[in-house]
Amino acid sequence: MDSVKKRFVATFSSKAVAFIVGLATAGIVPRSLGPLQYGNYQFLNSTFLEVKNLTDLGVSSAFFTDACKNKRTGIVALLFLLWELLQNAVIVTGIAVSVYLGWAGEIWPQQEPRIIFCVAGVSMLTILEGRFLSLADAKALTVYAQVAKTVCYLLQVALVVSLFLADRLDLRAYIVLNYVVLSVSVTILCVYFFAKRDSLFVNDCTKAAVRETVRYMRSYCSPLAIYTIVGFLYAFFNRWFLQRTGGGTQHGYYSLAFNGSQIIMIFSCSMTPIFWREMSASFGDGDFGRIRQFFEKNHKLFFSITCFISAFMCIQAAFIVRLFAGESFSAAVWPFMLMVFYPAHQTFGQLGGTMFLATDRTLQLRNIATLCMVAGAALTYFLVAPRVGRVPGLGLGSLGLAIQMLLFQVVYVNVLLFSNCRYLSLSYPHYLWYQVWVIALFLLLAALSSALGFSVSSFLPLPKNAAGMVAFVASGTIYAALGMLSVLSYPAICGVEREEMRSILGKILAVRIIR
Repeated sequence: MDSVKKRFVATFSSKAVAFIVGLATAGIVPRSLGPLQYGNYQFLNSTFLEVKNLTDLGVSSAFFTDACKNKRTGIVALLFLLWELLQNAVIVTGIAVSVYLGWAGEIWPQQEPRIIFCVAGVSMLTILEGRFLSLADAKALTVYAQVAKTVCYLLQVALVVSLFLADRLDLRAYIVLNYVVLSVSVTILCVYFFAKRDSLFVNDCTKAAVRETVRYMRSYCSPLAIYTIVGFLYAFFNRWFLQRTGGGTQHGYYSLAFNGSQIIMIFSCSMTPIFWREMSASFGDGDFGRIRQFFEKNHKLFFSITCFISAFMCIQAAFIVRLFAGESFSAAVWPFMLMVFYPAHQTFGQLGGTMFLATDRTLQLRNIATLCMVAGAALTYFLVAPRVGRVPGLGLGSLGLAIQMLLFQVVYVNVLLFSNCRYLSLSYPHYLWYQVWVIALFLLLAALSSALGFSVSSFLPLPKNAAGMVAFVASGTIYAALGMLSVLSYPAICGVEREEMRSILGKILAVRIIR
């Protein structure tokens, strides 16, 4: 069993590699596919990921929570495996029926049936890989799983670059590439768990064990079933309505902005499964002191890290979009500027939602999420719907959906945060004010750094393209220095006490002196 520190370092290192891979592929895939094909692929992939979450009905959350609380998983693992197979069969059958009845064009506008089936398979493999990684986190075996995942990240970037250099990277090649990478990852993880089966799983397939497990799953998942259905309808409507009204091109602009935001989330996501496991284990032991300590420290730390990256990317949005996607994606700049702040509150949302799941407050989570998503869908229609029609909207396309996603995330996350603060007897106004001043501080530092970076490049006799890159690098260097100076001067930015910061710096200096 790996320690929390080892698990975090392994996950964080893997996510750092994923960040680099994401940056590399972000500059290749959109350019090669173009806004239309890129938007179509992202539309199908996101749709099937949501369909998979719908058919799951919260069973994976129950399985993960149970696996966290028990050192050896019993009949629940077998039931979950059967449930996964049933879900995939239902999805494939549903697609086949839709194509046969001629409904596919309405559900997935402007998409070929072959591509629909192929992308559905990619989504299923993506979810399956995520299940194995979650199981590794639940059993505190994160290190090996993340090493395997890192190898697959490197394989992915190698294949993308190779196909790009050979001028063979189109939509079909990109789909095959994803199949290869995901299949390798799933195979490695599957073999690893099979080798560890005796220490991880227990054979308790008695009638009593089955009845008890089904009873637990039903009580845990019943509230999540409605939450999952509403969540699917909300997420599917957002993507489908944009595809329906704006086509693949508008979806491509939004997808570029959304994927840019998800690259930022790579860092904060590294703690979510570990946080879930520790909260579930502490809740099972009745250790609320540890729950409160984990909650306070991790929320501020990962919010500050995410805001630090988001603020710089927001100010540099025009250059980043042009650098990685080219002039054909110039209309994605404003959606990109907004969506890079989506991960900041999504960090609070992931950790806050995990807190609800780990403490078995699924009914309360369902009620909050359902109310917010219904309001969010109405806002999507108002912002994205064409200006001419029976019920006109603002017709903002990808920008409208970006505005909706950001507003929804801020409101939803703060409702979750308010509830969690009450549950743990913490001050919600303190966390609310913390969000405001941290975002404002990093935006100010990013704007100042960008101005200084531009001044540096303007003094050098450089071509326009080179001047832009020099300004970007100079701005980033200045911003990193200002950010580090701010944290050292006021450690509360990342939720650390001054005494803690002195202790950390003392250890770092001691290590350097010894070396």
